[in-house]
Amino acid sequence: MNHLLGTVSGGGTGVTLFLDSCEAVVNPHVLRYIARAIESCPATVRFVLSGRTAIRVPRAKAVLSGELVRLSAQDLAFTRSEIARIADRWRGSPLAENELDAIYQKTGGWPVMLRLASLEWRRLDDPAKLREALSGANEIVSAYFMEEVLEKLPCAHRELLLKSSPLEVVSTALCRSATGLVQAASLLEELERQWFLVHRGARSEEFAAFHPLLREFLLSRLQVEYPGAFERILLKAAIWFRQQDQVDMAMDHAIRGGHVGWACEYLSPLIFDLGFKLGQFSNIGRWAQYLTQEQLRHYPSLKLGLVWLNIFNNPDVAAGLLSGMTEKDVAVGTSEEEAHANFAMARAVLATTSDKYVDAWNYFRDWDRRHPELTYQRANVLTAWAYTAYALKRIRDAKRLCDAAGEAIERSDAHLAGLWLPIIRARLALFEGKPGEVEQIVTRVIAGGSVVRGQDKQAWGLLNVCLAEARYMQGEVPGALDALGQFSGGQIRNDVTVEMAFAVARLKGRLALARGDFRRAIQSLRADLQASRAAGMTRLTDLIAGELTTVLLCAGRIRDAWRIEKDHDLSVPAGESKAPSLEERQLVQARLMISHQEYNRAAALAMNLYSRATSMGNFGLTITSQCVAALARWHLGQRQDAHRLMVNARMTASGSGCQQIFEDEVKYLKPIQDDVVSEWCESSEIADNEISTPTGDSVLSAREKQVIFFVSKGLSNIEIAKILLVSSETVKFHVKNITRKLDAKNRINAVEIAHDIGLLGRGRE
Repeated sequence: MNHLLGTVSGGGTGVTLFLDSCEAVVNPHVLRYIARAIESCPATVRFVLSGRTAIRVPRAKAVLSGELVRLSAQDLAFTRSEIARIADRWRGSPLAENELDAIYQKTGGWPVMLRLASLEWRRLDDPAKLREALSGANEIVSAYFMEEVLEKLPCAHRELLLKSSPLEVVSTALCRSATGLVQAASLLEELERQWFLVHRGARSEEFAAFHPLLREFLLSRLQVEYPGAFERILLKAAIWFRQQDQVDMAMDHAIRGGHVGWACEYLSPLIFDLGFKLGQFSNIGRWAQYLTQEQLRHYPSLKLGLVWLNIFNNPDVAAGLLSGMTEKDVAVGTSEEEAHANFAMARAVLATTSDKYVDAWNYFRDWDRRHPELTYQRANVLTAWAYTAYALKRIRDAKRLCDAAGEAIERSDAHLAGLWLPIIRARLALFEGKPGEVEQIVTRVIAGGSVVRGQDKQAWGLLNVCLAEARYMQGEVPGALDALGQFSGGQIRNDVTVEMAFAVARLKGRLALARGDFRRAIQSLRADLQASRAAGMTRLTDLIAGELTTVLLCAGRIRDAWRIEKDHDLSVPAGESKAPSLEERQLVQARLMISHQEYNRAAALAMNLYSRATSMGNFGLTITSQCVAALARWHLGQRQDAHRLMVNARMTASGSGCQQIFEDEVKYLKPIQDDVVSEWCESSEIADNEISTPTGDSVLSAREKQVIFFVSKGLSNIEIAKILLVSSETVKFHVKNITRKLDAKNRINAVEIAHDIGLLGRGRE
């Protein structure tokens, strides 16, 4: 060493000394000598010490002085992007995302594991099989781990490593309990610090985990060296996790060990709290696939848990599970009252998700009368009841129930109810034409942090659907598109209610229309119509068919609209199953009557809808029914009534900032708009000949002549906008151009000049 240091330090140029396999140096005198050599070597010499286990060379002083940098195995692991570049050399083309994910998860970025992967890649005829081939049971992988890990470990360390391999995560207490090794604490610490076979951060700092490939290898060796230990260890681990109140880990370990009976007995009294208080429906679904019919019959509360699991995304399955049950069947781990309450609540919510709102209303009312003291269940019941009231358009009841649900949620911290309540409040705000309130609701939800966990993604998506509708109502098309994208990319799903699914389908079509893209709007609605039919959602299919008919009529494709009318019986009176969407169906029928030139029937139906919309407080229907009635009366020659209805609809929409609802109807109302303008203009002469303006600029356009005429009648910009069916900003823009062209000081002066030069008929007397 002295000779080596003397040689390299005399060269005058930088030299790196690489000392490999430092774990083999155990003599304390040699270790101290290496430490002194590092401290005394000149600045031109750099030391790199490498070892497979912890390096024993004293180095605390060098670390504190900043002269030494410690790199662990994780620091040397390749990143995902680096693995992608390396893999390109194996095959000569980029990896697919799923292939890259599989390699990264299997190898962890370890260079030696990547080397093994490259060898397997070249051997395989089908590179897609790499994920299966690269496992702990692979011949090359097994040989490597056997030679480089197990055969070099002391016996006690080897035993702990093998017996801990069935565990998803490891900790001192868990290993001691599951393996029975009293010295588990010290052994695990040495495996982590000296052998680097365990890494932290898999679940928390308390727990650690093995490398995936290493764990697969250890599991294969466990069956050879300790037959039958796998099942025993997992049961002990499940019992330990149960003592720690970690239900998900206890269940996972018990089921993996084949102890399904133990898992059923453990889960049965907890399933309601897991679903409603913790929102772990996805975990329940994962465990349920291992349950047999016999176990479900023996543990009915688990069957009720499966009802809740399917109640939103598969109501038919939930109904089948619930059909043969009574409240006595679910009285496991609960009082008789709670059992009856849980069963009755499931029946009521199932009626809501099955689109049977009248039955649901009666079930909820009966539940509230029988179980007023069960605070937690009451919060969920009141929330679902409020949605039922909204779907039935019983708005006052829905508001009252929302207030009561809010109070119950505060007392019980009912998580699932707390997620849905803002959605229901947002739907009510949209119903009443208050888009600003929806923005406030979303802001409060974000500030409260109530939709930050994984199981809350559905609620967050539905709330964004409401936000998208609110923005669209206000004419904010880009903002509406962004918000709608938060809901599964805007795709129809069968795990939401009919009202929410229709809101998504309708909004996609209207956003396309707002950009003038009729073709895309029709394609989108046709695709959603097919999806709803495939999902068996009859009322949703009927609603989307009605919206598609509306868009086709707007596009002038009358025969296509009639074909949809015939295929879906849209002219037939709504049956009981379609009662909640009666108004939407009748609005489509009124439009179709106009297309069939049945103007009297259309006008009567539209005015009846307007009367009902006003009494219910249905803001959107109030506007659209007036517009449909206006068009029908215009065709009947009742021009003054048509003008009045159209202006009232415009004023209603603009008064609440929901201009877009009226703008959607403008395409139908163009004949009335033209008629309004011509009737006003016929009351006085407006010069059609081209008269030079005082500035010598181009003459006023046709629209500018209309605007100056209405200005001369004393109308404000807002009033002119309502007549011309444009925004007040557009009128303001025209007035500005008029005053410039006429070289006028203000709008009054502009009227005077227009009279003088003959733009408003004869000059002033």
